[in-house]
Amino acid sequence: MSCSASRGSQTSRSLLAGPVRDLNVMTRNHRVLATVAIRDLSEAGPIAVDGSQVLVLLTGSAVVAGADGSRAEMHPLDAECTSGAHVRLVSGSGRAALVRIENYRMTRAGRSPSQDGESS
Repeated sequence: MSCSASRGSQTSRSLLAGPVRDLNVMTRNHRVLATVAIRDLSEAGPIAVDGSQVLVLLTGSAVVAGADGSRAEMHPLDAECTSGAHVRLVSGSGRAALVRIENYRMTRAGRSPSQDGESS
């Protein structure tokens, strides 16, 4: 099936197998920059999550440990959103999406316009 996306570009879609869950990260161009990394918790060991990140557990199970000794279980589609300078360690099995959102101007500071694909 064909459908129209933003700005009139054509896309197509088809369901390959089973239900689909979609994780979208939407940002404003040249204001914030988002990156998404898929991590295998079984292989990565504990992942540190800070205030600029959100961890979404995609499959499996995990435990979030705080610096104060607190612990909480995570189940698929749970998210860990840490505020400020606090860091949480997430460990477990399965896959997780680690989303980082940063200020675009601060991220690009010190880079030449040609590295950003912009002209002066």
